[in-house]
Amino acid sequence: DEKINKIKLFDFSQVISFKKLASSLTVLLGALVAALVLSFFLPGLFTETSKRLVAYDQVFIKPAPFSFILLNDSLQVKKGGQISLSVKCEGTEIPELLYVNIAGTNYMMNKEADIFSYQLEHVNNSFSVYFTNLTYQSDKYSIEVLPAPVILGYVVEIEPPAYTGYEKRKENMLGDLEVPFGSKIKWAFNTVETDSLLIKLGDDILSAENRKGQFQLEYTVKSNLDYSVSVKNGHFYNQDFLSFSIKVIPDLYPEIKVVQLRDSSEFIRFYFKGAIADDYGFYNLNYHLVINQDDSLIEIPVLKNLSQQDFYFTYNFKDFKGVADQIDYYFTVRDNDYFRGYKEAVSETFQFVFPSKEELKQLDDENFDQLEDLLGKSFELSNDIQKSIEELKYRSLSENSSNWEKQQLVSEIMNKKNQLEKILDQIQKQNSEMNNMKNSFSNERAEMLEKQKQ
Repeated sequence: DEKINKIKLFDFSQVISFKKLASSLTVLLGALVAALVLSFFLPGLFTETSKRLVAYDQVFIKPAPFSFILLNDSLQVKKGGQISLSVKCEGTEIPELLYVNIAGTNYMMNKEADIFSYQLEHVNNSFSVYFTNLTYQSDKYSIEVLPAPVILGYVVEIEPPAYTGYEKRKENMLGDLEVPFGSKIKWAFNTVETDSLLIKLGDDILSAENRKGQFQLEYTVKSNLDYSVSVKNGHFYNQDFLSFSIKVIPDLYPEIKVVQLRDSSEFIRFYFKGAIADDYGFYNLNYHLVINQDDSLIEIPVLKNLSQQDFYFTYNFKDFKGVADQIDYYFTVRDNDYFRGYKEAVSETFQFVFPSKEELKQLDDENFDQLEDLLGKSFELSNDIQKSIEELKYRSLSENSSNWEKQQLVSEIMNKKNQLEKILDQIQKQNSEMNNMKNSFSNERAEMLEKQKQ
């Protein structure tokens, strides 16, 4: 009670002046309202200050009166490629100049309208950048370089078909190819940062096999085509990284030419000379006989690996006396193209006809008439020559004949003598042909009838 009584000695209304307190509260309320207004328009005013007071040992950059807005969707770039950095500034103050800082060096950016840009070429390594107007700077951004699939080199192995006689060969970095039909081509590619390799051959897309870090593919070529090589990994697909063409050397048809010559003494014997040619070689050469629509053949030896050569052949039709009246015959040659099938060339078709008895008699009569005519001419020439010789003798004894007249007479005698020799040669030749004809075809019908009876 005593203490209470002591306290009662003080009257709070007398100790504290409520008038003075009201004025202080007014100032305090005004300060709070001002703080609220400032925090609304400058939201980081008090929070940033508090952070700086707490992190007293950290360096803080003065905030810019504008913000840096990076417009790039991605900062990833293919190794060795290029990237364009684009920045837009928004705020109360927009800088006229802006730089990009790369490894401590500032590079001025290009400005177009309100966009700042800078092009980076041949980017091979990842790095960080930031943007600045030399007073304020942005946050740091990381540019990430992604590995790209690349072909370092390749080898092409070409294996032509064995029948061509060409050897297998290897070529380094040979793109456009010219190969025989049916050649087997093998590619081997050395790559880096590559997960798969595709080769488009015409309309076909084939995947190369990865063998010990080397992509390999085999293909048999049968037509002209364009081809391209594409590589890819988890980041990039380099389509048509290489583009070339393949030209196929076609296997042509063989060629054959034949001429025939009849024996002058035996009319049923013939001699043949032929020439054959092919780009790679031959499989066979045949002589065909067509008798009563039946085709039989005789194989003629040929040098199979020699692309151009002549051949000679003789045939006697005596075995067909009485068997057939008419025989067709020709030659064929086939090349050595086993890949698509042997291609064949056919010569001109010849024909041999055994003359009938009536035809032989007619020929004999015609030859006899011709011989009579030739003999008559030879007789006349012989008489003329004899008369000219007698006249020359007379002129040689006469003194009235000049040398020129004698020379003219001698010249006439020599001309007639030459004419007579030609007629006599013709008589001999025609007589020989007539005898050979008779010898070649004599008793042909009798032999035929005898064989028919058998």
